[in-house]
Amino acid sequence: NISNTNDVLETVKNELNIDITILTGHQEADYSFNSLNMMKIPCDDGILLDIGGGSSEITIFKDKQVEQQESIPTGVLKIYNKHISLLYPNKEEQEIIINDITDQIHKFNLGSYKKDYLYGIGKTFTTIKKLIEHIKIKTDTSNVIDICLVNVLLEKLSDNTKECFVPLLQVDSERIHTILPSLLIVKALSLEYDIKKIYAFLLSFNNKMK
Repeated sequence: NISNTNDVLETVKNELNIDITILTGHQEADYSFNSLNMMKIPCDDGILLDIGGGSSEITIFKDKQVEQQESIPTGVLKIYNKHISLLYPNKEEQEIIINDITDQIHKFNLGSYKKDYLYGIGKTFTTIKKLIEHIKIKTDTSNVIDICLVNVLLEKLSDNTKECFVPLLQVDSERIHTILPSLLIVKALSLEYDIKKIYAFLLSFNNKMK
């Protein structure tokens, strides 16, 4: 979203001698989906979601084959800057955010699907999982999260009070202003596609030479 991309790339090249290629949203979605296909997952039909600061990559798939894929210009920092007046969005702001995300889904014609699983890639989903476990609304440590727990978590974090801030400060302070926008993106997709469960995963690669 920055306006001086070329200047930044030139500075990095001059100072560090590193060449950087900027990926398009579709390329990012492709790489994320390729990563998903490397994993053993509970169901080969679902939606893959990669939440970023300025955009979110959505891949709808069946039998591990892409049905539809799009990068929508709705990310957690955009949501925070556009819609949230304090640290956490109030109930009215949450409704506006969900409607805005749903409008983006419709704008990009992401189709009418019913999927049981939403697969969340990246640290945002690991933070959601840890937060749900930390405040003990989920007692097991599996990667599968019932979608109803997202609503429970939103309800518990919907006030701009110290009591609401403390759990996230303890789990992942970096995301204190973006975790609720992330949850609202998940909720909007769950309402649109009748999602039942979230599967949260991070990729880890073994860098040992064989």
